[in-house]
Amino acid sequence: LPEPFRMYAIVMRFWWEQEAELASKYTLCLSLYEGQHQNVLRRILTCSLVKLFAFHRKWWDEFGEDIEWDAGYRECGNSVDVSVWTALVWKIFSDMDARTPGVRPFSMEIKEWPEKDVCWPEKYLGCRNFAHDRLEVLERVRNSRAELSDIVQTLVRAVRYPSGFR
Repeated sequence: LPEPFRMYAIVMRFWWEQEAELASKYTLCLSLYEGQHQNVLRRILTCSLVKLFAFHRKWWDEFGEDIEWDAGYRECGNSVDVSVWTALVWKIFSDMDARTPGVRPFSMEIKEWPEKDVCWPEKYLGCRNFAHDRLEVLERVRNSRAELSDIVQTLVRAVRYPSGFR
């Protein structure tokens, strides 16, 4: 979609649910705060714009919850410095926020990230097991992205115009 915010504004004015779901998905790769989008965002009805902001926030929060877990070895009871994991999580968020519409979400196998290179080989001091299971991390990220459609449908259907609006 070349102009997701403009499409969202149009379809929400006429309350076309399927089109609103599609437009909502494509808005996730754009920042609601960039100046270049302000004119289009001003044209969106207030109740629809509030729902779009809520949708963006909910999606980021749910994605964050899905990947914020202890991906480490749970049997030895040792701990590791969480700053390495936190740096990788923030890099994931940054990469997702910067991608362009229609582009496949990041693939950590092919990215040259210093955060990834520090996180994967990290081991617990006591037992020397890896602190972060690379495959588990990738699977969680992919599953979180796959759940996007369910979140979109729930949020778009939750938008209701005030009575007497139409």
